[in-house]
Amino acid sequence: MSPTPKVQSGSPRRQRLKKNRNAEAGMRNRENGLFKKTNTWHHYYGGDILIFIKRPDGRIKGYESRPKLLQEFSKLPIPAHEIRGPDDIDT
Repeated sequence: MSPTPKVQSGSPRRQRLKKNRNAEAGMRNRENGLFKKTNTWHHYYGGDILIFIKRPDGRIKGYESRPKLLQEFSKLPIPAHEIRGPDDIDT
C-alpha cells in the first residue's frame, strides 16, 4: 500500500472508500458540486455566473445562472487579465 498523499496544509488526505474509487463517478460528483456552488453564489449575491468544464474525453459541461447568458458573455470584450487561472488560486 502506498503512503497516504499529503495535501498542501500538511494533513493527510483521506483514502477513497472502496466503493468510491470510480474516477468517472468522482468527476461527475465534483462537477455537480461546482455547479451547486455557482448556483448558490448566484442566489446569495445576485451576480450572473457562467462556468464551463472540458472533461478529459473532450465533452463540455456547463452552468449558466440564467438563460442565454452564454450568448451575452460571448459578445463581451473580456480583458485577459480578468480571467483567472490555476496560478491565481491559493489551494
